[in-house]
Amino acid sequence: MHRRHGAARTLTLRQHASTPTMMTFDLFHTPADDGSYELSINESPPLHFTTPGAALGYAVRLANQRHQQGLDYAINIEGGDGRWRLFEGWKLCA
Repeated sequence: MHRRHGAARTLTLRQHASTPTMMTFDLFHTPADDGSYELSINESPPLHFTTPGAALGYAVRLANQRHQQGLDYAINIEGGDGRWRLFEGWKLCA
């Protein structure tokens, strides 16, 4: 399991709508040991990006595709304070 998994689990849209088609994106604040920024999708091993913006952009593109298909998603972003927040500005970025 990923070294940082578990922290974001409290902030998904599952609190609002329970559905098997939910996809969650977790963007970690602290870079990985190799300096990359990690994005985990559905608690899978993370994808690595050179910047947090690149990771967020990828999550936003996938979320936009899911939205167009009528499917649920949640983008969770870890803040510098260690707290997880639901990113709701994806439409502005799409």
